[in-house]
Amino acid sequence: VGGAIERVGGFARAHGGTQGPPMTISSPPDENGSVVLEVGWPVRADTQPEPPVEVCTLPATVAIVNLHVGSYDDLAHLYSELYAQAHEHGYTLSGSPRERYLTAPGDGPPVTEIVWPIA
Repeated sequence: VGGAIERVGGFARAHGGTQGPPMTISSPPDENGSVVLEVGWPVRADTQPEPPVEVCTLPATVAIVNLHVGSYDDLAHLYSELYAQAHEHGYTLSGSPRERYLTAPGDGPPVTEIVWPIA
């Protein structure tokens, strides 16, 4: 993930700069627990893609949001808790969860914002 964030960040810096922290969007896990990750940075709205980098606009959404301070290793367990809490409160999760990485490596404990769209 770190290498992909840096590669896409290089594209963003060469095309007007980043407009916020890096992020990922993950697919639901398959039967083996594997996920597909999309890695990106917010960029200016007029940024044009250059293969293999794509530029897309994420739709506005209503979501549950969790701010996690601590190891990335804790995120898998946290997703299970968020899933259970969402259903406990009557929310239906829809779409793929997004993670925004609010601190750079080496700048203290990792801070990750999880944004999970709900119906």
